[in-house]
Amino acid sequence: MLANSAFFQAGVPVVVSNTTSLPEICGEAGSYITPDQPVEIASRIDDLLENEALYREKRKLGLAQAGAFTWQKSAERLLKCIYSAASGN
Repeated sequence: MLANSAFFQAGVPVVVSNTTSLPEICGEAGSYITPDQPVEIASRIDDLLENEALYREKRKLGLAQAGAFTWQKSAERLLKCIYSAASGN
């Protein structure tokens, strides 16, 4: 998860599994694959390398997605959970 955010912050599009929490974390910025399908993985990588417009779009979406995962926002979410637990909600 942190690696994806680091790639997004660096402006590098990612090819990620369509399982677990990755779709939630990567949103529209991710290029999704089924992890046990090597041909599909290679195809997604080729798509990004051969299609400059797609690469630029995923780069733009990734930079925007990275903004959702800052230390400040993480701390705010944690405090919200703590306050909620402390108040019994």
